[in-house]
Amino acid sequence: MKSRLAIAVRTGLLTLFMGLLVSASFAQKKVTGKVSGGDTGGGLSGATVKVKGSSTATTTGADGSYAITVPNNGTLEVSFVGYETQDVKVGSGSVVNVVLQASSAALQTVVVTGYGTQEKRSITGSVAVVDTKEMTKFAASNIADQLQGKVPGVQMSTSGDPGAAAFVRIRGIGTINNNEPLYVIDGVPVQN
Repeated sequence: MKSRLAIAVRTGLLTLFMGLLVSASFAQKKVTGKVSGGDTGGGLSGATVKVKGSSTATTTGADGSYAITVPNNGTLEVSFVGYETQDVKVGSGSVVNVVLQASSAALQTVVVTGYGTQEKRSITGSVAVVDTKEMTKFAASNIADQLQGKVPGVQMSTSGDPGAAAFVRIRGIGTINNNEPLYVIDGVPVQN
């Protein structure tokens, strides 16, 4: 009888110990912080913060801030377009600020503009790329209709008349005389 009681006590203690060990291994904590760019120092809006080895992820807000639940001693994988992906080990703290460095490969990218080629780092204006596969997913009477909604800051509309040219406005109407964009096709400026 005494040996059965001793076995039951040992089994109960072992079960309790294993339960505590398992719950400690699955312990998680909430981590907050800010993701900023090393070249600008400002917060990066839309950066991806992911728990490495899992599907748990979030994106940063307008000021670069984020909040995510991470297992104890987990690793965060932080990425943003044009910057090097960085792995950050989460220690005992609950605030993890990350500074991403610009990708040297992205700075060496050559961008083909309507009037020549330039390295991406030397472009002072805004550049947008539209995938032609996306444009051909629906039928349209002209290319302006296919571009509608594909490039941020570009507004396209038509008068509704058959065969009428599209009105294209880039970032609103700001020019005094002519606010039509410059079209250059094969090096030759054209009207529309």
